[in-house]
Amino acid sequence: ARVLGINGVADHVHLLVKFSSTTSLCNVVKDAKGVSSRFANERMPTFKWRPTYAAFSVSRWDIPRIRDYIARQKSIMHAAPSNRNWKAMNSGE
Repeated sequence: ARVLGINGVADHVHLLVKFSSTTSLCNVVKDAKGVSSRFANERMPTFKWRPTYAAFSVSRWDIPRIRDYIARQKSIMHAAPSNRNWKAMNSGE
C-alpha cells in the first residue's frame, strides 16, 4: 500500500491510500493503525484508535482533488459544519 495523502484533526484522520485489488482493506487499516499507534502513544499516552473506520473507493481521476481536500482538511473542518465536508470536497471549495 502507498499513502498518497494524509492529514488529521483532533478527532479523525483522512488517508488516501493506493493498494492492490488483492490486498484487503481491513489489513491496510490494521497496518496503518498499528504503525501509527506507537508514534501517537509516544506523544499522547492516552491515545486510542476507535474500533471503526469508513472507507471509500475513488477514481484515479479524482485523486488530485481528494489529495487537495486532505491537505486542506484542518481549514475545511474549522470553517464548515461536518455535514458540508463532502459537499466542500466535491465542489472544490
